Amino acid sequence: MGGDVSPLIAEALTQERLREYRTNGAICLKGVIESSWLELLSKGVERNLAHPGSQSRIYTRDRGDKPGFFFGDVARWREIDEYRRFIFHSPAAEIAAVLTGASAINIYFDGVFVRGANTPSRTPWHQDVPYWPIDGDQLCSIWIPLD
Repeated sequence: MGGDVSPLIAEALTQERLREYRTNGAICLKGVIESSWLELLSKGVERNLAHPGSQSRIYTRDRGDKPGFFFGDVARWREIDEYRRFIFHSPAAEIAAVLTGASAINIYFDGVFVRGANTPSRTPWHQDVPYWPIDGDQLCSIWIPLD
């Protein structure tokens, strides 16, 4: 890793963790995104719920699942300031750059899922790459739980 990597990211992404990521295609990093960033994203989610985008879905309603609440929305970073600030100023891009070895990071897709307590609808583990029109190995999806 180059000297321009922040100390927190350098500590979290040791050579062993990088090998694990490159071998398995996924790793869990805890504590690398400070609570202030998570609070900002939470405010963005509140704004998103109050002003859903044209591609939003309430899965529990659309699928007829009851009880609970399961909401999803995509492509909202241009309209939701908190999302945009997180994307351009948080450590997320630095994490992606270190993991992939890329010299620049571009945002391709953003999505939010909100599931209420005791909601039976599941979000299964899945692979995004088969339906994304992207070629190459320098791709990184970052999932960030807010609670």
